[in-house]
Amino acid sequence: MKFKQQERVQSQEQDIAECLIIEAASKLSMAVKTGDVQTAIVAQIMLDKWNDKLNGAMKQLVNATACKEKVQSQVDESTGYT
Repeated sequence: MKFKQQERVQSQEQDIAECLIIEAASKLSMAVKTGDVQTAIVAQIMLDKWNDKLNGAMKQLVNATACKEKVQSQVDESTGYT
């Protein structure tokens, strides 16, 4: 159950990061169109931050899934379900 919970948490973090990336991209686009350099800089910083967060969440999700599959494989082998 721990792996499923970890996968769920990482998936939720990905969803949140994706929403915030969309918001930051929209702000950046608007700032560029209006020539608002200060807002464009802030929006770019937001994009960088949330992109890093998304990448981290994706890596953790992949790791959690791999661990879950490894444990499941070991359980299957020990119970003869290979």
